[in-house]
Formats: sequence, C-alpha cells, structure tokens
Amino acid sequence: MTDSAEEFRMGHLVRTAAVWKRLVELGTTEESLINFDFSFSAPNMAAVEALKETLSTYPIEVQSQGFLKKRYTLTGSTGVIAWNEAQLLKWVDYLIQAAQDAKCKFEGCGANAP
Repeated sequence: MTDSAEEFRMGHLVRTAAVWKRLVELGTTEESLINFDFSFSAPNMAAVEALKETLSTYPIEVQSQGFLKKRYTLTGSTGVIAWNEAQLLKWVDYLIQAAQDAKCKFEGCGANAP
C-alpha cells in the first residue's frame, strides 16, 4: 500500500472512530440497532460491476453523471445491525480495500443516532 493510500485509509478510520464516539455520546450502545449508509465513486462501469459483485450482500444503487465521460456513484446501506467500535472499524477497512480492489474510491459512511 502506498503512503497516500495508507494516509487515506487511516484518515477514514480516524473519522469513523470519531463518528462512533459521537454516536455513543448520543446514547448508542453495543445493543443499539444502527443502519450505516456508505458511498463510493467509480470511473467506469467495469469498476461498478466489480464492486457490486464484492458487496453483493448489500443493496446498492448506482447513479451516473456526465455524457461522454461518465462518472458513477454507488450508495448502499447495511440495514439495522448492532455494532461495536471494533466491528465498525473493521467493516470500514473492508470497504476501503474492496473499493481499491475494484478500482473505485470509498467516499465514506455515516449513520443516524438511535
């Protein structure tokens, strides 16, 4: 992994830990059922299909922008799941790697407090 890829990964993991901390401050516990939304960008349809195949257990929507040079946005959600911080960080790390493998970019994830 290049230095910039590792910085990107660590940046997302730090932000995810901050999101978890804020959710806990708002009353989230490890028994709370939370739905996390996530998004990616993709440069072409081949990348979209590769990422959709990897993340086939999630419902994913694809939108395209542009006419001659299309860009794609993929969004999805986990459905309600009980999380803890370690699981959340591992999941985000998985999404970042899945995006890199499919030649996409992980844009982030978020949730609403219960």
